[in-house]
Amino acid sequence: MDKEIKTDFEISRVAFRPPPFGEHDPEIWFVHIEYQFSGAGISEDSTKYHALVSALDSRILSQARDIVLAPPRDNAYTTLKKRIISLFSQSENARLRQLLQDLHLGALRPSQLLSDIESLAGNKITAELLRTLWLQRLPIQMQQILSACRDELPDLASIADKLHEVSGFSGANAVSLPPTDSVAELRNEIQQLREEVQ
Repeated sequence: MDKEIKTDFEISRVAFRPPPFGEHDPEIWFVHIEYQFSGAGISEDSTKYHALVSALDSRILSQARDIVLAPPRDNAYTTLKKRIISLFSQSENARLRQLLQDLHLGALRPSQLLSDIESLAGNKITAELLRTLWLQRLPIQMQQILSACRDELPDLASIADKLHEVSGFSGANAVSLPPTDSVAELRNEIQQLREEVQ
């Protein structure tokens, strides 16, 4: 009987295999390992702390050097977790900038783009603004089709995915962003050349 208990304990320790640290979304990474802790029967803070330290590479650990070298007696795991999340999570300004400027359809399916926008926005914007931000990043032809639909956003994303597959919309013609200064200058030069030719 004692041998069986020991075997179960060894198996639960082997069963914990954390994924590589996800710098792009540390909160999701922690949710992932906490599910693994639960499944492996790991509930003690000190055990979680040691598992966390062994799961992170030295580059990540060096950013929380003070906690790693002198862990607090109580809540060492929670303390290190909070530090890691604060170091690697995007600031609100960075999230907003990415949401408003940097996020494009590219090679993504429209539903994936919507998911990225929802992830960045969190619960900080209205559903109507979310819909508008998403539609603006789709190809113009797709915007024209989808703007006539009053479906819920998840249903609209499914329709957009089907349009994307069938029509072969590409990221190259994906968005109607304002032209950059260089493009505007080129347009002016072309217009001047046209006038000179006439």
